[in-house]
Amino acid sequence: MSKYIEFTVKGYSMYPSYTPGETIIFDKITEQNLKLLRENDLVVFNHPFKENIKMFKRIKSLSKDSCFVSGDNPDPTSSFDSHNFGPINKTNILAYKKESLK
Repeated sequence: MSKYIEFTVKGYSMYPSYTPGETIIFDKITEQNLKLLRENDLVVFNHPFKENIKMFKRIKSLSKDSCFVSGDNPDPTSSFDSHNFGPINKTNILAYKKESLK
């Protein structure tokens, strides 16, 4: 079983850091590395309200059980993220990538 998840970017919510069609490799989340999450890490997570929808965003802030995620695009209408649906529960996170802003 692989320790990685490939995610292909759709849309412009993470522009200019990532563009549609670009594929990113993420580490699958485990109980151990869940504790290592920090601001600016990228995460793949299950959409909080829609089944079978996976999203990827950047962590903007963390609390014990949740995190606020946001797209990189400076246009606030370009990303459906925690500004729309609130913080996500850490149990919804599937994978992560350590990275600072490009």
